[in-house]
Amino acid sequence: MQPFVYVKISTKLKHIRNHFFIKQYNFSKYGIHQHYISMIESEKRSPSREMISSIYDAIFKITNGEIINLYTKEQFSMTLEEQAINWLNTNFESINKLISNYQYCINELEKYNLHSQIYGIYDKLATHYSKISDHKKAHQFYLNCIETAIRSNISPLQTYIKIGEIMKYQSEYKQAVIYFLLALKYTSENDSETYYTLQIMIAEMYYKSGDLNNCIPYIDNILNSCKNPQPLAGAKILEGLIFYEFKEHQKSIHCFQSVISELNYEPYFGYAYFGIGLHLMSQKEYQESISVLKKARHYATDTAEEIAHLLLISINYYHLQDYKIAIKYCHEARDFNSDKVEYSMVKDWYKHTLNLFFKLNEEDKIIYLLDHANKFQPKELLQELKLQYLEHLTVHYKKTPNIFHQKVEELLRY
Repeated sequence: MQPFVYVKISTKLKHIRNHFFIKQYNFSKYGIHQHYISMIESEKRSPSREMISSIYDAIFKITNGEIINLYTKEQFSMTLEEQAINWLNTNFESINKLISNYQYCINELEKYNLHSQIYGIYDKLATHYSKISDHKKAHQFYLNCIETAIRSNISPLQTYIKIGEIMKYQSEYKQAVIYFLLALKYTSENDSETYYTLQIMIAEMYYKSGDLNNCIPYIDNILNSCKNPQPLAGAKILEGLIFYEFKEHQKSIHCFQSVISELNYEPYFGYAYFGIGLHLMSQKEYQESISVLKKARHYATDTAEEIAHLLLISINYYHLQDYKIAIKYCHEARDFNSDKVEYSMVKDWYKHTLNLFFKLNEEDKIIYLLDHANKFQPKELLQELKLQYLEHLTVHYKKTPNIFHQKVEELLRY
């Protein structure tokens, strides 16, 4: 495998002069003193990019353009960092090649303390694994990014955010908070967009982890200080959800309606309608909830948000005992391929679907669902589903112990 070798401008200049038999004084004709050429070759001077361009133009004229067969102007002008990027792009362009050889690449770049390029390799690998939902490897490579950033002048801000997002999609909300708080240290109110966006992310993680006491100060700070519409809308949504948790339903509805009334908050309309639908469902107004949630679907900004709407619609139909319609919406909501769908939502979908199959007496589909979870989801979820199924069997086959034991034996195969 071809190692990375940095070719300095001094080396290239000597090589060209020897190849074309050019004397240093030949450059004087083009306004470049021979003493300056000598200083570059002895590495006592570092020419600017503009001067390198002028030197190449002079060589082009001296050689009647033949220099292009030895070096293009781009090759002649490349800095250390640019040569490293070119070497990486030429030899490790595909992600599979980079995966197989990333340690070799890093070892080569370490020789020249090219921390930015090393950081770039780790970030590229982490992004790749994040996209294919291999969060464990993505997490490890992002940690490598942070280690590289700390020993150089690279800000780890974005990497902390990316790790926090991985923790979020794994529903490790307390861990996500830690990384978002670390990221917050690298921002200030001068960078208001990032600063308040992180604050709303921290508030969301505290809310989802059930830590409302720590959530509320971040919401209050955004509502009192932020002028950016997106964090403001997010804070109003979270405030509405907290009021919902405290059973202050009128205040909750007011928060959601205040979002819908502002055109600037349109990206959050779906979440606001979801909140209203959640409130209506808690009041057993299932048809009204369904109507609002169907409206919310039109404003969904990503797969995860739409799945949340579909799942809540299905739960409403479950309460109405319309199990066939409920399962229809459940099937619509089963797109978990997106790396933006949180694990907690995936769990909710499996458990709700299992309940529906119980109600529809479709035991063959229950077995299929368990098999699907076994193949594609963490083992802990399968164990939870098995326990849920066992509770159902205990009730359903209470008067037929032989069938009960047969079903339990089938269950133990997983």
